[in-house]
Amino acid sequence: MANSADIRFLLVIQDSGSLTAASRKLGLSPSAVTQRLQQLEKKLATRLVDRTARTLRFTEEGQLLCRRGADLVQQFDALFEHVRHRRGRLTHVLA
Repeated sequence: MANSADIRFLLVIQDSGSLTAASRKLGLSPSAVTQRLQQLEKKLATRLVDRTARTLRFTEEGQLLCRRGADLVQQFDALFEHVRHRRGRLTHVLA
């Protein structure tokens, strides 16, 4: 099953517009990005990105995963920030 790291990875590819640009942002080689993308596609049993030598186009499934995944990542980030903020308040109250 895919996880939030997989979604974040896919969002970097989408935001970057190319696997090469994504590899720079991720600090990975282009071949490592390609391998990780292939592993994610295998894990989900669907093609997420159609790639040719010059273009990168997300499939319907890839677009859906990015769109819904971006919403989930925002919700996770907000939740974790809320918990960190609450913990800070509770620490001050207890101290």
